[in-house]
Amino acid sequence: MKLNISKLRRKVINSFVPIGESLRNEGLSDNEIVRAFNNHMDLKVRNYYKSLDRNISRVVLSLVKPDSAADSKAEVIFYDKLVKEEISFQFQYEISPYRVDFLINGFLIVEIDGPHHNNEKQKIYDKKRDKYLEKYGYTVVRYPIWLIAMDIDAVVEQIRDFKE
Repeated sequence: MKLNISKLRRKVINSFVPIGESLRNEGLSDNEIVRAFNNHMDLKVRNYYKSLDRNISRVVLSLVKPDSAADSKAEVIFYDKLVKEEISFQFQYEISPYRVDFLINGFLIVEIDGPHHNNEKQKIYDKKRDKYLEKYGYTVVRYPIWLIAMDIDAVVEQIRDFKE
């Protein structure tokens, strides 16, 4: 079974619809509204990163093996959220020959994808990697960082509700 994040994407985008309608009523063009949405997302992502308390960062990173440090601040924030939500997981878990961001309940792999996952070479690599992991019974879900930044609670709720 595949975890589908399109509903979450729609929810986040739909939350901007009233703002977009208001901007349209003020006479803005489609391009200006798209730019406003992108700026809104960028702001949310920046605020998400700012939410990282330096003390949390030190505590979180001290809990994991030195060779399995977070690849990004987003992972540290997500780690902290999973701990607060009491969701059992393994962080930076090795499944030879790969290392996954989060392994939840022994079968659900959660990857947090930053902007570099949008380039074609990375997409090919990610697809190959996901197929390998799925072949061994894992379910892989990739959340773009912007989606987590916009609604981390909805992401956690989807993870909590997912059953093998």
